[in-house]
Amino acid sequence: MCDESLERIVTAVDGTPLVLINSDITPIKWDTASGTYTTGGGTYNGVRIIAHRSAARSTAIPLTFAKMIGMSSCDISATSIAYCGSGLPPYGVVGISGTLIQNNTITIDSYNSAAGSYGGANAFTHGYVATNGGITLTGGVTINKDIYMLSGQSITANGSPNYGTRQTLSASLSYPGIASAPVGSTNLGNVNGGTTLGSGSSNTNYVANGINLNSGQSLNINGPVTLYVSGNLTLNGTVNVLNNLPSNFAIRMLTGSGGVNIQTTTLYADIYSPQTVVNINPGTTIYGRVIGNNLNISGSAAIHYDEGLPALPGATQAPPSSGGSSAAASLE
Repeated sequence: MCDESLERIVTAVDGTPLVLINSDITPIKWDTASGTYTTGGGTYNGVRIIAHRSAARSTAIPLTFAKMIGMSSCDISATSIAYCGSGLPPYGVVGISGTLIQNNTITIDSYNSAAGSYGGANAFTHGYVATNGGITLTGGVTINKDIYMLSGQSITANGSPNYGTRQTLSASLSYPGIASAPVGSTNLGNVNGGTTLGSGSSNTNYVANGINLNSGQSLNINGPVTLYVSGNLTLNGTVNVLNNLPSNFAIRMLTGSGGVNIQTTTLYADIYSPQTVVNINPGTTIYGRVIGNNLNISGSAAIHYDEGLPALPGATQAPPSSGGSSAAASLE
């Protein structure tokens, strides 16, 4: 990457041209999972640039008032890092073995919570939808961007749905069930009403026989939480999630659990329910990810997949055209 001379004038700082030289530019290997990088080793996917204005380069920043105390200039530097990802993000909206049904005015797209709130420049077309079964699209459905299905399955379109292209899965979607909550999880029993979960910056595991949050009740997520549910999950009240980050509220439906019904107006969550039905009801907007066996979305609903969420266990999570590889991760 740096075999050729890279010395060049790139811009101006405080009215003086900024000059980069070879030593300012370093190839790096970026680790997406840890958010860190290393240099050396020969396998690179990014670059680090450190720009200098310094006395050693005769480009120091001149000072005015500091001259009275003997300082006529100061050195400054700034570091910028850029990397190229391994491919497109994993599927964020999945109905594994059943039919994915969408009715009326529905929007599915993506954003990255690490870059801030959804919208504007932080609204992307990586809202890939995937299923092993057929899909029925009814009304003004907008999917940004593509639909991934097995060969032989069909899309039934009623009304004027809008999506990218139909892509063929190279293998069946497969997401493992979760037999039990981790040892040491806080047992909530049956939760019928509002409650507060989590605190601080470390994840807390909870397990519940069932969750029923009615209209007018509040569920407060005050720290990173992983909630395991062995029965039904119904959210019809207000769910307040710390910093509005989907990664702070992971919902994991256990093997043999009941269905998931979401009717709260706004939900920041990572929903993983590979063996049950997930119903997204009218008026609901979800920021995060939804993995269900059958996925039913109705009314004026929206799902904004958070590309910043970690990969899930399973097969064929990355769209085949991306060139990326599936990533394995723990659900605990």
